[in-house]
Amino acid sequence: MLKEVLADHEARLFLKVNSYDGVLWYNKEAFDLLCDWLFIGQVFTTLSKAEKPFSVLKAGLSPARKSRKKPARQTGQVLANARPAKMARSVLAAYEMIKNWRQAEKKSAYQVENLLRAAAGRAPRTPAKKAARSKSVNASPRTKGAPKKSK
Repeated sequence: MLKEVLADHEARLFLKVNSYDGVLWYNKEAFDLLCDWLFIGQVFTTLSKAEKPFSVLKAGLSPARKSRKKPARQTGQVLANARPAKMARSVLAAYEMIKNWRQAEKKSAYQVENLLRAAAGRAPRTPAKKAARSKSVNASPRTKGAPKKSK
């Protein structure tokens, strides 16, 4: 699903996807916010599919009646109609997906390709240019104040 999200134009704008040195980058904070909202959206979608989603709250929080009789529908009956096991599995699946995305984010170095690779269980790539730069910098270390070589 992450691939589909990143293919969406609106999502790419939200994530501030941009290209620099031939690498696609995304914004960490925007990705975190997207994960939060997608999870919240899935929870609300799951709750809205219950037979009578707000009756669960109403049955549990209703004030005592004057006649002291038990309410016609017990909280357990309302929850049984809402199929809590199915709802819990749906919310858990969304949680696991977002957890996977967040773990992939840690490995991605904020690069779109690495995010997709890590989310799919593959090792992220290190850009060749970045590796080449670090080798050239480390090849001739200079100390502070050392004179530059003249050509």
